[in-house]
Amino acid sequence: MHRGSLAQLEVSSRLGSAATATVKLLHADGRAPECRASGDGPVDAAYKAIEQATRLTVKVRKFEVHAVTVGEDAQGETVVYVDYNGRSYRGSSVSTDIIEASCKALLEVINRIEQSQQGGARLAAREAQAAAVKTAV
Repeated sequence: MHRGSLAQLEVSSRLGSAATATVKLLHADGRAPECRASGDGPVDAAYKAIEQATRLTVKVRKFEVHAVTVGEDAQGETVVYVDYNGRSYRGSSVSTDIIEASCKALLEVINRIEQSQQGGARLAAREAQAAAVKTAV
């Protein structure tokens, strides 16, 4: 499972060209996959690279960016709402770099999805064990 974080992010965007992004993730188990993708803009390219690295594809339903502070070093909050396997998830992150905040918000969602899947697998295993005990009695 993923349970990781953003270790490195590089994006490139030019008028009239597809944006590209390279992301490197750091998994809890020490793996550090690096993936590159292109997209309609820097956030789309970064999201596609993250989906490649995590092998998890989500449908972005809503994407928001809000100013949290003002001035030269203003921080922006990115909120992303996604759908995955019939369920909705929300993730958010704050940074002076909105592309970084966007990536961290998506990773928060992916980590939640995978944590939910692990919890579901544990519950199914407990139910199977209880059923086996019940039939043995």
